[in-house]
Amino acid sequence: MSRTKDHNEAAYIQLYKKLRDEILKGAFPYGTKLPSKRTMSSDYDMSLVTVEHALDLLIDEGYIEPSERSGYFVAY
Repeated sequence: MSRTKDHNEAAYIQLYKKLRDEILKGAFPYGTKLPSKRTMSSDYDMSLVTVEHALDLLIDEGYIEPSERSGYFVAY
């Protein structure tokens, strides 16, 4: 993911919006497992903490559900 030129927007918000938009567009259909946090961290060149923060927002808004030791699954 290339970050937007808006340096006022935190990286976790940018990632959150990208993942949310992909879920809403159907790139990740209901029940699909998302890539691992480590994979996203590497793919998007972000720290694990940043990825976790974005995922927490998606959980809070009901877009994904965590499954202990299994990953994150689309719930929308």
